[in-house]
Amino acid sequence: MNTQLKLIGAVAGLAFAASAQAQQAPLASLSNSITKEWVRCHNITSVPMTADAEQALPLQVTGNLSCGEEVAVLSDIEGYTVNVRTADNRFGYVARMYLSAAAPVQSNFGKPLASATVQNNVARWTSGAAGSDQFMSDDSLVESLTANGVTVQVTLHDTGWKLRANVAVANGGHAEVFINPAKFMMTELAPAAHPLLYQDPKEMAKSVSHGVLWTTNRATSPAAAAVVNASYNTPFVSTQTPNYLVEAQSEQLSAEKHDVNLNAVRQIQNTALREGSIAPGANASGAVWFERDKKAQQVVLRIPVGQTIYEFPLSFNHNN
Repeated sequence: MNTQLKLIGAVAGLAFAASAQAQQAPLASLSNSITKEWVRCHNITSVPMTADAEQALPLQVTGNLSCGEEVAVLSDIEGYTVNVRTADNRFGYVARMYLSAAAPVQSNFGKPLASATVQNNVARWTSGAAGSDQFMSDDSLVESLTANGVTVQVTLHDTGWKLRANVAVANGGHAEVFINPAKFMMTELAPAAHPLLYQDPKEMAKSVSHGVLWTTNRATSPAAAAVVNASYNTPFVSTQTPNYLVEAQSEQLSAEKHDVNLNAVRQIQNTALREGSIAPGANASGAVWFERDKKAQQVVLRIPVGQTIYEFPLSFNHNN
């Protein structure tokens, strides 16, 4: 009897030890079936991780996660929070809005790209010219323009209610630059020439519904429309420029798929590009909305960054 008890105890001890080792395994050794995501701070310095899924007040904080930190998703029932594990073996719940499936973009600071010519404080995207690049990301054509060490990237979408520009600004210079989305300008060139006014997100939120935020017809580059085809359906194709828009696109995809029950105010707050300064080596991205003309074929988007205006030609093919 004693021998049997000792054997049972030994087996139980081994099982417990194996379980403990599994709990303490580093993030890199987790099963491939466990999803890895990255922390997005949304203009806060760190993200709280709590002991409870409801994150009831007062918060039971088990730790604070750093911006860009990698975590393993242990359980996701598509609620408000996600159960995660950090690389240093901390466990807890994080609000879904602070996680992204896209890895942080590595800064290109210190590795200057070719620069576009700036005339009268205006840099213009021109197909094939120095500083001008284009690639497909999330099935959308991205126009990328670098001048004075700063790279600006844009895509444009017709939601059927507003025009939504996804904009990223990456500061590879040596001084901070300031952006204010309210100063961005869009002008329709064809079939009629007139401005398409910037839309204040706070005012939009009073009347927007979930569907019209995300239903899209994508714009292309007028000079390069002929080269856009199905073979370009890859997350990122470029030989010159990092994709600074991938984080904004991931946020919008998350909102489209998971946040159907969130009110429009929170959807816009989570995805809108914010006014502020961008330090050297840092980047910012988000959505900016404009007035819509359903007949618009060619538009120009002008984005002031510091003292320079970055100008992008874009077009819609209404036959698609």
